[in-house]
Amino acid sequence: MSSDDEHIKKTADSKRTLEAAREKARHKTKYDSRDLARLFEAEFKKPPYGWQRDVSEAIVLGLDAVVIAGTGAVKTIPFMMPLLLDRSKFVLVISLLKILQEDQAKRFRKIGLKAAAVNGDTYTRELQQARQNFAPKLTTAFFTLPEMCFEHQDFRKYLRDDQTGKRIRAVIIDDAHCASQWGGDFRPHYAILHRLRALLPVGIPILATSATLSQSALADVCSALDLNLRRSFFVNLGNDRPTITPTVVHMKSSKDYEAVYAHLQVPDPADLQSAEDFPKSIVFANAVKKTQVLCRTIRRCYCPVVRNAITFLHSHRTAKSKRRIMKEFRKGKIKILVAREAAGMVFFPPRALIFGTSNSSSLSVWTQRAGRAGRSPELQARAILLVECSMFQRRKKCKRGAGQAKAPRHEPEPQQPTDAAPTQDPAQLEWGKKVDPVLREYISTVDCRRDASDGHFNNPPRSRNVDRDNCTLASRPPPPETPPPQTPEPTDSPTSSAHSTPSKRCNTNGKRAMTYGRGPVNRRKDHLKSARAALDRWRINICLEKYSGSFLTPEVLLPDKLLTPISFKAC
Repeated sequence: MSSDDEHIKKTADSKRTLEAAREKARHKTKYDSRDLARLFEAEFKKPPYGWQRDVSEAIVLGLDAVVIAGTGAVKTIPFMMPLLLDRSKFVLVISLLKILQEDQAKRFRKIGLKAAAVNGDTYTRELQQARQNFAPKLTTAFFTLPEMCFEHQDFRKYLRDDQTGKRIRAVIIDDAHCASQWGGDFRPHYAILHRLRALLPVGIPILATSATLSQSALADVCSALDLNLRRSFFVNLGNDRPTITPTVVHMKSSKDYEAVYAHLQVPDPADLQSAEDFPKSIVFANAVKKTQVLCRTIRRCYCPVVRNAITFLHSHRTAKSKRRIMKEFRKGKIKILVAREAAGMVFFPPRALIFGTSNSSSLSVWTQRAGRAGRSPELQARAILLVECSMFQRRKKCKRGAGQAKAPRHEPEPQQPTDAAPTQDPAQLEWGKKVDPVLREYISTVDCRRDASDGHFNNPPRSRNVDRDNCTLASRPPPPETPPPQTPEPTDSPTSSAHSTPSKRCNTNGKRAMTYGRGPVNRRKDHLKSARAALDRWRINICLEKYSGSFLTPEVLLPDKLLTPISFKAC
């Protein structure tokens, strides 16, 4: 069966499942499927899309549902529509980030639906308010983390309460691909989301939404959520965005910040009249420090009058500073935002440019980032993926023994191949930069990258009359020539940090063998906890005393990745 035929069959099966549920509800409660669409149109002055209406009906009728739709497809409408039939009920939305929860709750409140973000920071205030409003039943959406549902005793007890169970309309897993990507050691609670069914009354439907679910990821999500697609309503709109043109640009190294500036499409500093001349752009960086360095590099090109329109956003900013930046970016005061991943997941108004690097962990991550380039269907946008030259270079594999020191990392510069270079067995070579194989294939393809993405995500058939990247070899920038493999330079670093000294006794060969000292003593248990607490208090006190007006958190002064080893070592 071809891919197109498979999509047609799955769509027809889902339609039959939904129609059977409608027919059953008609006989039982005189259900009218047109009521929901009428309520939505009366509330928002426009009709919903057909798939939004169908998904909302599936939830109302008690069917589990899975929605795959690109960023900007307005997947949140099915979160809201079921609440229009009965405002005494609420939806429980599992969202992966606190900042995203606050943003979604604000959007609900803007259209008149009471919503609350419930996490470790807001639990007491928000949930107590929800309980006080229980009589008039004002709160219609709770945005929370999976950790809150399983680990927070008070919130877990609240969910298991009989009165709460009667009010839950549905459980919604937003960005459901995280159940596959994050379900390991990083966020283990995403791997046990199916246990939510044991917390809540039988029959409460689950809606899983995502912009990037490959066939394997979809199977992982169904397993993690205990979903049976044959008995669920399934919608696959694909994640292709016709208004976004994907582009791959080569850069010399990960520190080649000039490559970003060259493609920002910003006006020449001499012709710049005001910050309004900047195109609205987001540049993703893969490290906190790089966001600040890249922001500084771009700012230096312009006069101080317009530099305030260029800023950065990462996790080390204070909550107040994050809210201010997001507000100013929405309003257009900030035009160029250099950000980490969390910033891009929050809803922003339409923009024209978005940048990412090959450090994206997978094609799914890049597709999510690229999808934020143009949320508006009227805006033609570009998503530019910057790739380093080392990604196309091969080198000899480094063999490291158990006690051998690791060679220092450095980025190879592009070199010209020589005729005298000996041929190497491909099995003995490795890529100069490790990249997810699917992402590497997407970057290296000479065909249209939309087709490569469609094949990986099993997207449905689409219109071919769109801007297509790599349609001709002439439009494709030539990849850098592959240099001969370079043998890593030997390092003089010692194999151990422990002090060594000759033994006082001779061995059987009459030699005094080298013996190694114990090395530094490590703190443990209560001693380790007290050391961590002391260092944590120190960085907080320093920030309060000397940097009270700063928009950065105490973690910038002493990052956690340094605090932990410092507190661990006793000498």
